[in-house]
Amino acid sequence: AEMAAAQPPAAPPGAGFIRKEDIPKILDELGATRKDVMALIKMSSFTNALDSSYISKEILSGLLQDVRSQVKTSTKLHIAREQGLILDGDIMAQGQAISSLHFGFWQGRVVCVKAYSHKAQDVAAAKAAAQREADVSRDVHTKFVCPSLIQVEQLIEASNHSVLVLPLLGKDASQLLKFGSHCDLDIYLGSICISILSAIATLSQLSLCHADIKPSNIML
Repeated sequence: AEMAAAQPPAAPPGAGFIRKEDIPKILDELGATRKDVMALIKMSSFTNALDSSYISKEILSGLLQDVRSQVKTSTKLHIAREQGLILDGDIMAQGQAISSLHFGFWQGRVVCVKAYSHKAQDVAAAKAAAQREADVSRDVHTKFVCPSLIQVEQLIEASNHSVLVLPLLGKDASQLLKFGSHCDLDIYLGSICISILSAIATLSQLSLCHADIKPSNIML
């Protein structure tokens, strides 16, 4: 007779990891609403983390931020009605902790839309982050010509989000590292480095520096 192989006993969670049965308690500590939890259940990244048996509080917090940063219907309707900006699908850029990137249609062309959620963190802080990004972009592009620095075309305030309209951006450098071949890296690395150095040099002329240079913040 055939016998099923015995499953090894589950190992206790390591430092920083929580058991599945403790997830509701942790979500409650993080202030998750019922709507947040329902949205989490629909996320493939959340279900994949559950399938791995253990999940850390940091991962859970990050997934919760992703859920809260999704652009709500009220924001979509507001910017469509007031600004003529139509949102489409998400741009799968990683590493955006308090904002999300989306494709949009604005003034007869496809653009990138960066939405700062007013629920991912303090509302005043989210608005300030979006305003600061818009102000720096205006100052830089008023005084210099630097294609390496993304130009903010419009800042739109909605009830749940601060929205920046940017030129069309398809992916970031972290995706090139993850999915590109060594040949791709050899071809593009020099050009990317030159662009980064050009951007840093331009910012330095305004006594500014970029505090978070990383692959996920290098848009291609």
